[in-house]
Amino acid sequence: MTTCQEWTVGEVRIRRVMEIPPLDIPGTILLPDATPETVRTIDWLVPDFATAAGNFLFSFQSFLLFVDGLRIIIDTCIGNHKANAVPPIHLLDTRFLESLAEAGAPAETVDIVLCTHLHFDHVGWNTRLQDGNWVPTFPKARYLFGKEEWNHARLHEPHEGSLNDHIAQSVTPIFEAGLVDLIDTDHRIGKSIRLKHTPGHTPGHVSIWIESGGESAVISGDMFHHPIQCAHPNMGSNFCFDPNRANATRLEFLRQIANTDTLLIGSHFAGPTAGYVVGSRDSWKLDVHHRS
Repeated sequence: MTTCQEWTVGEVRIRRVMEIPPLDIPGTILLPDATPETVRTIDWLVPDFATAAGNFLFSFQSFLLFVDGLRIIIDTCIGNHKANAVPPIHLLDTRFLESLAEAGAPAETVDIVLCTHLHFDHVGWNTRLQDGNWVPTFPKARYLFGKEEWNHARLHEPHEGSLNDHIAQSVTPIFEAGLVDLIDTDHRIGKSIRLKHTPGHTPGHVSIWIESGGESAVISGDMFHHPIQCAHPNMGSNFCFDPNRANATRLEFLRQIANTDTLLIGSHFAGPTAGYVVGSRDSWKLDVHHRS
């Protein structure tokens, strides 16, 4: 399994670190309209993003940014020993931290952890299990959580006592350790990294814009779950808090970056993980080779 893939945007290096091999799953688990018949009509999805049978290929991964002497992690996947309701990713025991170190960021060297939102599969490695307690995985880092996102999550996300108690396991311990900075949806990190509010999946969801040396890329978070949503922007997820707003956000974004040199890096995209949005008439493709 190739766990690390790299892109360069001006002076910013971006490395993908996969947590587990891509899953082969029915698309309808994520997007109710993504039946095998529909998936098979989009030939460019195969073999990188879908199977010939019409299933999705779906990844869990973090992105490691090297910029201005900082090591920044965007989202922290599922985490080891975390309970959740999805059998293939329940109580994982992976070598994610070893992969992160091999990519150039041992846990104790990470400066910033930035979560696009606070769902369980984007915060899991915020903490690790030590002597029966959840402790910060990155003890020297500042963890950046959106103010709006935290206000939503602490009211609407599962807490301790439920099967998926990821707030208690992966978020609350960071507050208790005094490592959290609550930020606005337009926060900037230096001159090259900025957040953009992309609501719908959650109210405070953000995507990460990287701009350096006249080049640009976007790490999507869950504005996208799968590249099929380039072809069908209104194909909504089962897991969005406000599906209509999520669809509108995605369509606006696609219209903005279509046929430009902005690289779209999908937080759950398998295979090449990134590409350029090309096409017209509100139906596009993710071209992993194109650059205009």
